[in-house]
Amino acid sequence: MADTIRTGAATGADIVGTSESCRGGTLMPGGEAGRVGLCLRCAWMRRVVSDRGSVFYLCGRHRRDPTFPRYPPLPVLRCRGFEPDCTDVAE
Repeated sequence: MADTIRTGAATGADIVGTSESCRGGTLMPGGEAGRVGLCLRCAWMRRVVSDRGSVFYLCGRHRRDPTFPRYPPLPVLRCRGFEPDCTDVAE
């Protein structure tokens, strides 16, 4: 189930994250995974969709450690703060 947080009428963006589901899987070239990289599978990532339909990937680590960019340049191929989403899911 996706969580949606309204960021305010002034910004016109929603932050959509999946706190209860897993974004596991293998990074494949092409498609969203190829364009976004590690962020797509990171537990800290929140997908931001503007009113105009633009999609941004917000790094939640930025709130605790400002050395992480709020919106990292994509694709992210390496990240010292990467934590796979739902690592405790049995296969």
